[in-house]
Order: sequence, then C-alpha cells, then structure tokens
Amino acid sequence: MSAVPNAGTGIMTGIERMLYERIGLDPTTVGSSLVERAVHRRMSVCRLVDPAAYTARLEADAQEMLELVEEVVIPETYFFREPEGLDAVAQRAAHGEKRATADTPLRVLSAPCSTGEEPYSIAMTLLAAGIPSNAIAIDAVDVSREAVGRARTAVYRGGSFRGTGDEWRHFFHVSGKGHAVNAEVRTLVRIEQANLLDSGFLAPHASYDVIFCRNLLIYFDLATQARVLGVLTSLLVPDGILVVGAADTFAVRRAGFVPVPGSERAFLFQHGVTVPEAEVETPRRKRALRARATQTPRVVPVRSTKGPSVASAAERTGHHVAVAVGPGAVVAEIGRLADAGRLADAIRLGEGAMTRGDADAELLAILGTTYAASSDDARAEACYRRALYLDPSHAHALLHLALMLSRRGESAAADRLRARARRHLTDAMGGAP
Repeated sequence: MSAVPNAGTGIMTGIERMLYERIGLDPTTVGSSLVERAVHRRMSVCRLVDPAAYTARLEADAQEMLELVEEVVIPETYFFREPEGLDAVAQRAAHGEKRATADTPLRVLSAPCSTGEEPYSIAMTLLAAGIPSNAIAIDAVDVSREAVGRARTAVYRGGSFRGTGDEWRHFFHVSGKGHAVNAEVRTLVRIEQANLLDSGFLAPHASYDVIFCRNLLIYFDLATQARVLGVLTSLLVPDGILVVGAADTFAVRRAGFVPVPGSERAFLFQHGVTVPEAEVETPRRKRALRARATQTPRVVPVRSTKGPSVASAAERTGHHVAVAVGPGAVVAEIGRLADAGRLADAIRLGEGAMTRGDADAELLAILGTTYAASSDDARAEACYRRALYLDPSHAHALLHLALMLSRRGESAAADRLRARARRHLTDAMGGAP
C-alpha cells in the first residue's frame, strides 16, 4: 500500500484536530509526520486507500479513534523514574504533619500512568519508607487501552529497569515473561482507562492528597494545559500536592501553583497565588524544557550515600566545574545544573568529562540536550549522533535528534529515527502482552 498522500494536507489537519479534541495532543510537539505515519498504519489495517474515507471512518467509529490514539501514544517510562519526587512524597507521608495511617490513608492519583511503572514505584517507595499497606491507596489512569492492559498484567522486562540495582527485587517474582509485581504491591494500585479531557471524566475518588502528573503538560497547548490543570486542581484536597516534571513547571505556576518549600527540586507544588505574566514561557524556553523531560537518570529505589558528593564539589569549584567522578554521577550533576538554569556550568562539566575520556551514550545524550537548551543546535546534533554511534538504540538521542531534523524540514529522516525509537522502546518493554 502506498504512503498516505500529503493532500491529505487538509485531511491530515482534520485528523490532527480530531486527535487534539480527543486527547489534547498538540502535533507540533511530536511532529505531523508521526501522526501521518500512524494514519498510514491504521489505514493499512482497515484496508483503506483513501484518506477521506479513513477520516469518515474516524468520525463514525469510536473504536477506530481509540486504535489511532494507540498508534500515536508512545510510552516512555520505567521504574523509579525521577526518584526525588517519589522520595519527597514518601517522607512527607511518613514524617510530615499529616502522616498516613490506616484511619487517614494517603490517597494518590497517577495520571497518566502509562504501563504502570510509576504507580507501582510509588507503592514500593511508600512501603520502603515504612508506611503500612493499609495506609496506602493509589489510583492510576491512562488514555491508552494497551498501556492499561500492560499495567494490569504487571509483568516487566529489561527497559523497565533502567539502572536499578538489586534493591527492587523483593517486590517482584520471576514469571515466564519477565519480572511480575508481587501481590502486596499490586493490591495497593487500582488501574483504569480514562481520559482527563473527557467532559464526563470521573476520577475513582473525589479527592486526593497527592497527584502525579509528570511530563504530560508539555505535549499540550496553553488552553489544554489549563483544562487539565483545572481537573487536577478540583481533585486535590485543599493542601494537596501536585508532582510534575521539570518541563511542566511553567504551566503549573501559571495555573496558580507554587513550589513546596524544601521540595523545589523534586517538583512538588501546592495551589497558591498566580505567577506574574513575566514568568510565562517563551516558545524557545518551552522547547528547552521539553527536551529535558525525557532525561534518563540512573537511579535505584534506595540510593547509597557513600562516595564523593558531586553537588558539593560543583558548588565549591564555582563556574569551573571539574570533578573526578564516574560518568553516572556526572550525568546526574549535569541534570541538576541544567534544571537550576546553570547551562554553561552543565556544559563545562560535560565537556570536562569528555576530555577525560568518560564519554558514554548517556553522557552524550544529556550533553546534547543541554546544548539544545542553550540554542546551540549544531553541538546538540553532534552529541546526539555520537551517542547513537555508541548506542544505536538510545531512545533519548533518537527522539531528540528526530525533533531537531523535523524542525528543519527533514521529515523523512525524522520519521526513520522515531520509528527506530518506537521499535526499541517496544522491544525493551517486552512487546505487546
């Protein structure tokens, strides 16, 4: 079957509009070519050759719209991702003024939950903090039927355990298809298919103490961000916590949220006063923050405190950041510096590690993202390409290089990179259940 015709331009615009209305997807964040390829795949399955006929099918067949949604939603998640937020919530629940107990359980919502790694990570982190299971109630929702099915199956393989050590093993048992989450964790998490943008959306509970909504808002335009945050705000108890990703912070500040004192780097927010208009992000700043959202720091559920402190060494050396530590610690410190807005320091640290011969794909990928945030696209692209030379399956480098190529009109090359990323992510997660 031939590729979807581009005059389809008006037709593709119509399909993109339907996706926007259905799931709030802003096609400029993922590239129109990705949507076009998804349409091509679904037309092939439906044995249709006319894009107009497929558009009519979408308008009349709610199930087909769900199938198209599955094609454009690429889950990017793993256990204990961005652990600072998990740890901060657990510490508040275990030692804060409002401690979680059987009489006052901690109610948590994970939205979107993707294939389940996040809500199960929340449950494991809370249990590890000493919170009894009868004081934990976690709900998880996602728009993807396939993702929800895999989350309910709760069996995971390689890509779900990026950089984790052996500390997680007692929460799992080996099954024929991978590592299965133990019943003590699974019973704490209720998973449902739901769309935050549905007018009839009803959360499993009326209110929550904590809502995790990380790295989602960056894929929406301002109006859709406001809609989603309106829903989340209505679901939080008055002093509830919203946990977001680094790239989501401008959106939540604009909606009246303020950082929780002491948990700024964990990106915990509570509803407070509206921020000044001067803090609204520019398109360039939004792109830079979006690039940081898919960083893949190497983490474990319980982290050792032994060894040199990269952060303290960086502070001591000021602008000349050069610390003799392993590549993993350098990657983490580059992320910390970039999140703090110290892009020049982050670049100096990364380049210093490269000079010492510490370069690996992870370091090159995060250095590329830092260069991109500094609007140095040439060096960013060079870093991404070197990362892919060392690790051809590195999803972060594949997706961000694809975004750069798409922006300068190299749609075919960008499509190939996205297809590779999708294939590697699917393989890493064990394929379809």
